[in-house]
Amino acid sequence: MKAKLILERMKDSRLLERREGYSRSFIKGLIDLLYLSHAQLVNSAPYTAAKIALGATLSLAQEKSLGMLRVAAPGGYGHLMFSRSSSEWGFLAGHLIGIVVGSDGAPPAPTDHAMKQAIFHGQNGALAPGIVDSYDTGDDQNSSNTYDSSKVYTPVFLPARGFRFSSAWFKMWRTGNPGTLDIELYNLTRNSGSGESSFQINVANLDGNAISNVSPGDFYEAVFAPVDLYPDCWYRLSVSAPAGNSTNKINVRQDASGPNHVRWRGSSDTGSITLFRLSGSANPELLYGGCELYGMNIAHPNGSFSIRRIFTNASGEAVTVNSCGIYACAQRYVYSSGPIWTVYPYCIARDIVSPGITLNNGEILAVTYIPQITV
Repeated sequence: MKAKLILERMKDSRLLERREGYSRSFIKGLIDLLYLSHAQLVNSAPYTAAKIALGATLSLAQEKSLGMLRVAAPGGYGHLMFSRSSSEWGFLAGHLIGIVVGSDGAPPAPTDHAMKQAIFHGQNGALAPGIVDSYDTGDDQNSSNTYDSSKVYTPVFLPARGFRFSSAWFKMWRTGNPGTLDIELYNLTRNSGSGESSFQINVANLDGNAISNVSPGDFYEAVFAPVDLYPDCWYRLSVSAPAGNSTNKINVRQDASGPNHVRWRGSSDTGSITLFRLSGSANPELLYGGCELYGMNIAHPNGSFSIRRIFTNASGEAVTVNSCGIYACAQRYVYSSGPIWTVYPYCIARDIVSPGITLNNGEILAVTYIPQITV
């Protein structure tokens, strides 16, 4: 099996640049999902796969099919819903399935689980390092204190845009000396059954003994290894003091006035919201069109078909594409109080684009993969 890779840069129906070669990096993720599709593994004996594109390491199973290996998808914020019944479903944004592009030209590795740095769906320009998103007003009381195994969570939030996340800030103060704090980042997937599954994708530490011991304290920053936060995906953060106790603890501040927001969700739609800030940076974005499959051609014993997506630059800035690849749908099924079906983007191919292709504002890039079996 091999795959031809075609990249075409265009504007106003004029072809400005065309490159054609072969994909060099169908990676381990493709073998993982092919194995799952054929082995029909059940939840009691799952396959522990590498990281999904959103950053978590999961045990996958194919007890019942929910779109495993699907790469056709709607554009941008259009959603794919994978469902067997009214109680068994999951969904993903269109830009998380199918052909994707990135700005990092580092050589691919067999175990890559995502673009090294994604070019996100949208039409925003570049964003310099700094505070990207926040809920930091309305401070009126402490949330639950945190020590030992307890955690204080931010609301579940949708990032205002896709960005490279670098640090999180909480407004807090200490009682006694709580020791080292754990600040954890989770991805949440909306699904059937109990409604949500959360998976830790990053963690940072902070010296809790260096925090003010006077209420209401201040905002303190925990620095993370950089990770991409995708638009139209739910996330949350937590802070904890695992070495603390009832007299050595962290008090995290919140807005308890019952705010109601579109992108932040507390314990209920109008629940209390922990105060936090998100720092990072972002490259200019591209609009992701639908990812289509077409041109099935079978002439025994050979066969081929095409996978294509159109990317449009409406950011007002030049965007350089240094890598491209394919995300396919992966599935996880668990059963606790009820069935939970979850679906995830899983990287099955990643190719370097060298030299990079620069799209000026108003230009489009068509990326086509043509998988072929030739005997």
